[in-house]
Amino acid sequence: MATGELISCELLCYVMNKYGNSPSDTLKSVLLAFYSPNEIMASKEVLYKDSSAMNVDGLPRLVQRRKTDDKARHEVDDIFTLLEAMDERALLGALPKYVASDLSRLPPVNTGELDMTLLLLRVAALEGRMSHMVTECVEAAQATLLNRASNTADTFGATASEMRSSDSFDETLPKSVRVASDAISETAITSNESASAQYAVIARNNKPTLPRPTASPPAVVPKQTAHRFSGKCTTASTSTVKAVPRKLHAFVARLDKDTKEDDLVAWFDNVGITGIQCYKIKSPENRSFSTSAFKVSCDARFAELFYDEGNWPIGCDVRDWYVRQTGPTVQT
Repeated sequence: MATGELISCELLCYVMNKYGNSPSDTLKSVLLAFYSPNEIMASKEVLYKDSSAMNVDGLPRLVQRRKTDDKARHEVDDIFTLLEAMDERALLGALPKYVASDLSRLPPVNTGELDMTLLLLRVAALEGRMSHMVTECVEAAQATLLNRASNTADTFGATASEMRSSDSFDETLPKSVRVASDAISETAITSNESASAQYAVIARNNKPTLPRPTASPPAVVPKQTAHRFSGKCTTASTSTVKAVPRKLHAFVARLDKDTKEDDLVAWFDNVGITGIQCYKIKSPENRSFSTSAFKVSCDARFAELFYDEGNWPIGCDVRDWYVRQTGPTVQT
């Protein structure tokens, strides 16, 4: 097909001029909003007809879409699928020229889709001018610092030269002072040659150096050892100062439901723990359990037997009994 052939199709005229210059999603939205489904379908058939006339293998074939709510959107997707395939093979130039015979059927220009090249060029020009201005300011500041350094060195050199050329003044000075004056003059002349570089270094490094605060050694706090022990002094039976023997308390669960307090007391008598106290725990209202639980207490001197797993029935659950504090803490 000759590339110079003109075919009247407003939709394809708009797409071919915008394709590659605007985002595909934006073009699809414009086509769906401006053109009717019949115009989209007719334009698709024209494009696929022209592409099939090229006899190129691998190009998408025309697919007839069913009448659904998304038919127009699928038709537009088919148009762009074919354009992308032809663009990959550099065949867009082989298509005929699509023109618009009715300009009213071309979408209006949206200001949001205008080319931003001019704006980007202006921004780049402003950035270049700002960079040039910053460079000029830095160079001017460096020149000012170098001039000051040169003037200072010249002043020192001139003063030392006058002191050396004055014979009458040198004769009145002690020999040590004259030697010092000569040294100052030579140093000033030498520094005049490298004043620019030295002053630049001084200007960068001329920051007051504050002494670092020395951390004072931490105060040595004597470690306090916590003491806890049990008294061993035997008191007389008539003494009013007596200690209350400490008891061991345990929560015992998963015992048989029919187990009674007397049964546990007899069990521990056989173990060798005398004076043991057992309290069966009642279940809350409206709740029932298939096992029973007890609070078991005994004297602390039976601790070894009390905490021996071999002295408890197999499968029961034993834990230390503790009371959860709910009231305010009293500080002493």
